[in-house]
Amino acid sequence: MKNLLLILFAFFSISAFSQDATDEMPDRMFESIILTPNPAHVNKLTANMAAHNAKYHKADTPYEAYVYHISSGPNAGKLIWMMGPLSSWGDLDNRPSTDGHDEDWATNVVPLLNNVEHGEYWKRDNEISKKTTPKQHAMYFIRFHEISKSEGYRFDELMSKIGATMKSMDKVNSWAVYDNQLRQGYKTGRHVISVSGMDKWAEMDDNWAFVPAFEKIHGEGSFPAFSKQMDQVVTNSYDEIWTYDAKMSGKE
Repeated sequence: MKNLLLILFAFFSISAFSQDATDEMPDRMFESIILTPNPAHVNKLTANMAAHNAKYHKADTPYEAYVYHISSGPNAGKLIWMMGPLSSWGDLDNRPSTDGHDEDWATNVVPLLNNVEHGEYWKRDNEISKKTTPKQHAMYFIRFHEISKSEGYRFDELMSKIGATMKSMDKVNSWAVYDNQLRQGYKTGRHVISVSGMDKWAEMDDNWAFVPAFEKIHGEGSFPAFSKQMDQVVTNSYDEIWTYDAKMSGKE
C-alpha cells in the first residue's frame, strides 16, 4: 500500500487502461460512463452486457469495450463501461450506432440499470506517463484529482516531477496520467486521474520507496516543499480500485 499511496499521491487517471505506452504510442483517449446496476437484475445485466460488447465493440478497434467493477471509494458497487482507445474525436463519428446497436443497448442494457452518469473522455498524457509494455491488468488503482481554479497553472510542472520519478523506478510497471477532456466544473472535481495497474491485491503491500527516488532526482530534502505545493494545487482527491470483468467486456 505504501508504494501506491506515495506514488499516486503524486497523481493520477485505462489495453483500456492497458494504458501503458510504447515510444511510438499516439495519443490515447477513452470514453467512459458510470453505470449503477439494479441489484434485482445483476445476472441478466452480466449476460446482456457481455453479448452487446462482444457483438458491437470488438477487440482491436477504436470501439473496443471494457467493463470494470468499482471496488472501493464513493462509487463502490457501480460499473465503469469504457470504449477505446480513440485516436481522435473524429473516431466518434463512426462509432457503433446502426445494425441494432442502439436498440440493443436501450432494450437489453438500460432497463437493468438504476442510473447512468459521468459520461467522460480521458486522454493520456504521454509526456508524463511511464512508457511500458501494453498489458490489460486485472486491477487498477485510480486516483481522481480536483485542481484549484487559481493554482491550476502549476499542476503540469508538479506532475512532470512525479512523472520523472516514476520513470526512474524499475519497480513501477504501470503508471499513467489522464486528463478529462471536457470541463467538469469545481463541484464534480473529476479533472485528472492517475492510473496504476496491478494483477493482485498483494501488490498493494509493495514499497516503491517513492520519496527517496524523488529526492534522488530533484534534490535531497525537496519532497516536503513539493508536498506543500501539491496541497495548494490539488483541492480534493479520492481513490478507487477497479477490477476488470472480461466476461462483461465481451471477451469470454
